[in-house]
Amino acid sequence: MFVIKRLFLFLLLTGLYACGGGSSTDTKTTPTDTPQTQPEPEPNPEQEQEQEQEPEQEPEAEPVVVEGNETFTILLDSDAIKIYEIGNCGDTPGSNTSHRVYIDSSNTINGDIWNWVDNAAAAWDGISKANTAYAISRTSNANDANCSNVATYNHILVKKLGDWTNQHANGFWVTSKSDETIGQLGTVIFDMYYDSANTILPSAAAIEAAYGAGMTGDQLAAWEDSLFRLDIRVDGVEETSDNGSIYKAAYNLALTPDYADKWLRIEIPLTSFEFIRSVGYDNFTSDQATVGTKSLRAIGFVAETKNRLVYRNYDQQGFSEETTAKLFKEIGLRIKRFEITPAE
Repeated sequence: MFVIKRLFLFLLLTGLYACGGGSSTDTKTTPTDTPQTQPEPEPNPEQEQEQEQEPEQEPEAEPVVVEGNETFTILLDSDAIKIYEIGNCGDTPGSNTSHRVYIDSSNTINGDIWNWVDNAAAAWDGISKANTAYAISRTSNANDANCSNVATYNHILVKKLGDWTNQHANGFWVTSKSDETIGQLGTVIFDMYYDSANTILPSAAAIEAAYGAGMTGDQLAAWEDSLFRLDIRVDGVEETSDNGSIYKAAYNLALTPDYADKWLRIEIPLTSFEFIRSVGYDNFTSDQATVGTKSLRAIGFVAETKNRLVYRNYDQQGFSEETTAKLFKEIGLRIKRFEITPAE
């Protein structure tokens, strides 16, 4: 009996050991960093071959309440541009009274507006919608369900890819609120929504199929990247004593699909803009000091390509409006507010 008990005890202990009493190797997984691209530099019209990189996607930070009930989560944080996702989107309380508010529910689009889309004309073959869809409204024309039914300006802006005639099919300007120079402007603050449902961006394959025979691979890469691109232009008054020159600051805002279907706050200091002297259709590089002395005339908004050119710029000798493929870049956006801080 004693032997049986000892045998039973031995078997019991053996079973317990097998069920969990032995040592094991604890495997640890070391997290790896997600590859990130660098912030995208702005295109220079005189350097068509220069490659750009897509905007960097920064890690999310904790939301910070900065105005009313709205929260702002940082998506991109750099010296050149900051992008936040707006939470609890709604009416924005009055800004610092020193800010120049150009667009909101009370400040309408007061400058030039245009829409050249004509569905009956061959030049617009392939445009996705009726011309009325591209009309520019001077007043807020929608109550946005994604922003507490706040009144917003909803537009679809169009850029021709083939021909430079009416290449900016539609767009708008807001005029200066006071007698000030461009150099007195500090930082653009822009609340907008990237509307993917109304955005059509021809793919790289479609662009190459349409225009690749007349362009090199490097030219195609420098010209267009199939991103949502909104060009913001700050124009000075025409300088009649300088061959009709117009000095301007311009920022070609590029957004990847990660930013789609979100209300965004975008902050861009004037120092991040390009500085340009335009004479007719020719653009020349200028500098902030020179442009900053010019009286502000208006701020414009148009859809744009990566380097602001069209196919015809690359094939001026062989270009034919009748036979050249017609592709259009359409960007859907909603605007809640556009303002500029004073320079420090």
